[in-house]
Amino acid sequence: GLELGLTTEFNKRSMDIPNFLIQIIESLECIKGKGPTDLENITCVQGAVLLCGAGVASSQEEGEEMIRKTFKDGSALEMFLRILENQGLIVSSCYHYLICTLQSFSYV
Repeated sequence: GLELGLTTEFNKRSMDIPNFLIQIIESLECIKGKGPTDLENITCVQGAVLLCGAGVASSQEEGEEMIRKTFKDGSALEMFLRILENQGLIVSSCYHYLICTLQSFSYV
């Protein structure tokens, strides 16, 4: 990030596989505007930090609202799916894999 003139941050959390998969599904639900409120809030806060650092948002509050808007209008999900497809993923297969894996751990 510094080579590009950007401030970078890194957050790392330790998780076991079933909890990790649940977090992925919750994250997908979040960017569809249907996720848990606490996840939406932390995502908006962290996303706003990035938008401010990149000069896209002029304040934390503006950045958070920009992120929330993408959840509500569907553009966050649309962009995420486009990124996955550009990397060669078959999106429906990935979601099916997550559900099947969670079922094998008796989480679904």
